[in-house]
Amino acid sequence: MQDLQIQIKVTQIRNDFMEEMKNDTPPVQTKNDCLLLDIEIIDDQHRKIFKILDRLVVLRDNKDNTSNLLKVIEDLVDYSCIHFQTEEELMREANSPNIKEHIVQHHFFIDKINEYRIAYNYKNKVLANQMVIFVRKWILSHIIEVDGKYVDSIQKYLNEVGLESKSK
Repeated sequence: MQDLQIQIKVTQIRNDFMEEMKNDTPPVQTKNDCLLLDIEIIDDQHRKIFKILDRLVVLRDNKDNTSNLLKVIEDLVDYSCIHFQTEEELMREANSPNIKEHIVQHHFFIDKINEYRIAYNYKNKVLANQMVIFVRKWILSHIIEVDGKYVDSIQKYLNEVGLESKSK
């Protein structure tokens, strides 16, 4: 039953996301509550990538591929270091399933951001658009589908150790 509820939520979010992509508007800022996992520390960090995506959309639309884009790349590097470390530590503490596969996806994200740093150095003219597409897909596939698999184990762990798991 729970898997069915998760699948329904994923489908609804995917449909909303795809509709927003058609409209080519900043997709996350107004809808980010439906992308939260009800784990406060993780949700706070996820909100940061939502804001980064919003900045990327603006940069792309303004065709601003200068130092502002480099700052976004640096922010993605900082975000991934802090967030992935937090997430992986919580997953280990909670004995969450599929930790190794999850970490592999984190490495993929880091590798992709490093590719964007190189592309920036080569003055890639479509880099902002490529980054918007990637980060949108990451939010949709990783945060909703992959991160969603550890929610129960981490919430249970946080409750057992007396920490609040719900986002405010």
